[in-house]
Parts: sequence; structure tokens; C-alpha cells
Amino acid sequence: MKLKATLTLNKGRGSLTHNARTAHEKEQTWSDDLVQQNIWINARCMNANDLRGMYKDIFSDALDAYNAKQVQKGHSERQIDDYYDKIKHSKQEHLTYSFVYQIGELDHIVKGSEDEKQCIDALEDIAKSFEERNHAFKVAQSVIHNDEKGIAHLHLVFIPVSSGNKRGLETKNSFVGALKDMGYKDKDNFKQWRTTEVEACNQIMLEHGIERVQSKNHDNLIHDMDIYKQMKAEEEQMAQITPKKTILGRMTDKVELSTVQHETLLRMAKKGLKFDATKNQLAKDAQINAK
Repeated sequence: MKLKATLTLNKGRGSLTHNARTAHEKEQTWSDDLVQQNIWINARCMNANDLRGMYKDIFSDALDAYNAKQVQKGHSERQIDDYYDKIKHSKQEHLTYSFVYQIGELDHIVKGSEDEKQCIDALEDIAKSFEERNHAFKVAQSVIHNDEKGIAHLHLVFIPVSSGNKRGLETKNSFVGALKDMGYKDKDNFKQWRTTEVEACNQIMLEHGIERVQSKNHDNLIHDMDIYKQMKAEEEQMAQITPKKTILGRMTDKVELSTVQHETLLRMAKKGLKFDATKNQLAKDAQINAK
């Protein structure tokens, strides 16, 4: 009998030091005693210096060619001293991007169980074959976190590399350009990519005896990690609201609801949160595609 589990795939910028557990955070989400249980697939970049080196490996030839061309044209002032620093201070591109993959939810899979181990094995294969599926996304770091309260999940940090460009560097950092290089060229290019990636993950899950079922997040339409976290945080705040019992003989300025009214209000409020989050996601996707 196949294990049934959801698949979520969220997009963000990623943090090398957070993933490596070397960051000092006020609200630490992991247990130091469990860090050794994390599974590393790719540890090429553990900090900014490692990432700077990766940028040099990928873009130095294109940077040298670009600078030589500017000198030849008589525009030596247009040379780029350091491509890493240029992207770091860019308002359009980011040094890295990140995907977070998760198979299963705590509501259905017990943390530390054989079922979770089955999901982790599938996540490992998803990470190991990522660049085979996505040749223009160069992986800087990939790790499965087992040291948090939630179910195990995969953090995959990468640099989008676009080649054959006529403007700027011939090979450069461009998320949209990388998608085009992989055949996703329309306005909904990220949506196309994500559909293809989810299907590939679905096949890997099946190979591990896992049948994918739809998540509560409507097949994860909200794929940006910041937007998703904000929605979940607001849902948790709503869950703390409880109906008040009527207190006879006392005046109160609090609104009192019956259990049925309370449940109805929460259900409608959650729909509103998902509507707002989806609207924000569409706006963010449109902004990315407009670059």
C-alpha cells in the first residue's frame, strides 16, 4: 500500500548561513542537539566567501570578455570590477534563489517515523537530480533539515545562469533568462517550470512508493516563501481566537460568539487570507516576469 503525502514547493532567496546553522538568530527555529541529523547533499557554498568563489568560477570568463569589449569601444568606465558585488547591490537580481521542498505534513505523518524516512529518501533523490532537470540553475547548497519541529524539508539554494546574451555579460545571473534557456519563454514561464518540476518530483515520489495528494494550500499556488510564512502566521493567530462563554450579570465590551458562529467566522477569514496571499503572489510573479 502506497504512502499518501502532499508535496509543497516554495520559492525564496535562501540563506546559506541559516541553512548551515551558523547564523545567530534571535528566534532560532532549530534544536542544536538535532543539527547532526541534517542531511547534506551539496555543501559547495557555506558562506558568502564560498559563494563569491562560485561566482568567479561561473562568470569570470564572461566578465573578462565584457570588460575587454568595453575598453575596445572606448568605454572603459563601463567595466565591472566585481560581478558578485554588482549583483549583490542590484535592485533586480539576487545573488541566490531558493526552493524549499517538503513531502508530507505533520497532520498526517509522524515526525521520526518510517513514513517520514520514506519521504526523506525521496527528497534526497529530488535534490541529487535537480541540475539534471534544470541545467541553468547551478546549485550552491542543498540540505535536508531534520532539526526543526516541523516535518523534514529540503532547502536548495542556486544561482540562475543565463547564457548567449547580447546585452551585458554573455553569461550572467538572470532568473528569467535561465528559465528561457530551459525552454520556458512565455509570461507564465515560472508557472510552466513549476508544473514540470512538480511532475518530475511526483515521479520520484512514486518510485519511493509515495502517492502525491493535493495539499491544503490548493496545490501550493502560493509558492513564495515569505508570502506563505506570512499567511501561516496569520492563520496561527486566528486559531488562538476562541468563542467566549456568556457571563450573566456582567457588562463586557467583548463580542461573544457561539461555537458555530466562531467556526464560520474563522472559515471565512482563512479564505480571505488565502485570497490576499494569492493576489500578492500573482503580483510578485508579474514583477519578476517584467524584468
